[in-house]
Amino acid sequence: MLATARHALDLVRPDDLPAAGIAAHTAYGCAAVMAALGDAGPRHLRAAEELFRGTELAGEPLLMVCAGVVGLFLREAEAGRDLLERAHAAARADAPAAALPQVLYYLGRDLATTERWAAARAHYEEGARLARETNQNNWLTGLLAALTQIDTLEGRSSELHAHAAEVEALADRYQMELFRAWMVAARALYELAAGRAGAALEQLLRLRAIHLELGIQDPDIDPAPDLSEVNVRLGNHDVAAVEAQAFLEAARIKGQPFALARAERALGLVAPEGEFAAHFEAALANLARTRDTFEMARTYLSYGERLRRARRRGEARRHLAAALEVFDCLGATPWSQRALAELGAGGDLAGRRDESVRHRLTPQEVQIALALAQGQTTREAAAKLFLSPKTVEYHLRNVYDKLEIHSREELRAIMNGPAE
Repeated sequence: MLATARHALDLVRPDDLPAAGIAAHTAYGCAAVMAALGDAGPRHLRAAEELFRGTELAGEPLLMVCAGVVGLFLREAEAGRDLLERAHAAARADAPAAALPQVLYYLGRDLATTERWAAARAHYEEGARLARETNQNNWLTGLLAALTQIDTLEGRSSELHAHAAEVEALADRYQMELFRAWMVAARALYELAAGRAGAALEQLLRLRAIHLELGIQDPDIDPAPDLSEVNVRLGNHDVAAVEAQAFLEAARIKGQPFALARAERALGLVAPEGEFAAHFEAALANLARTRDTFEMARTYLSYGERLRRARRRGEARRHLAAALEVFDCLGATPWSQRALAELGAGGDLAGRRDESVRHRLTPQEVQIALALAQGQTTREAAAKLFLSPKTVEYHLRNVYDKLEIHSREELRAIMNGPAE
């Protein structure tokens, strides 16, 4: 990938149309991120982002995909956000159905790093349906692997096992090892949330082996921080410390906030009694520069766990309560249970927050509600979602019933509110 992308960059000339530079910089930036080539990946992705200014995406499926890659791989709070939305709008407006699965994949992965998991699931499921209909088995594998990650976070064990089994079969048939890695990472997190450290360790070591085989060294997806946590839980503190320290060096080379946050959290787990707080505070500060709500809550949880074990109960309660509030809002049931258990161990009785109303909608209902909340008519929403107007109306009635509302104005207020 790197060699081909480097050759593409060499072929770009100053008088070429922006599309050529966008494709070359995006391809190289993506490969450089996965190969952990320091700041080369982010630098080329930002070069592509600059070239997008004034460039139309309409009728250009490749540019739509590049727009998704730039926003997702930079993984910063603001970088590339407008490109993802532009790609989605362009794909809905005039792209063939065959182009949508790729765009929906990247848009869904971006949404999954925020609190909008229901919308992410809706994009994944729609993309998977379209990929099946157009025989795009590569993107079907990726979309199903992405679904395993949402399944894991929400504790949907039956869906996780079904999706994981299909990913395994497709990855075997089409050699989709990268997407197999996403699925293995999801299964590792599932075991970790359930407190099965031994099973989590097995999956994490499998994930590391896949990364080594593919040459992937991106700190954003490196299993080292999770290996640190698992080894702490297994009592292997020396191993956990080695993992954390080695990962810190890789994160510093990349220099991006998400990787640095993961590194500091891992160090917070293994640092001596008087030093761990500074690492957790640094992790939270770096996460504030991203949009990753779940990782923020997970860091609050790890911080609170260490504070409780250090008998700093007041501080522990504050961080554990913050974690619980976010996990409940997200619908991250296994993680809410873990935060509740920690609060209980500290002698606190924590009340549960109600889930967001959107968690009661099916993925297709969320997709339709989002489209109509953006001002589209029933026919426009039907055309862009490849459904009949009657199907849209049927699901809209269900949305109204579940949300206990009666108008499009009320729908817009709920779907476009601050918690969206």
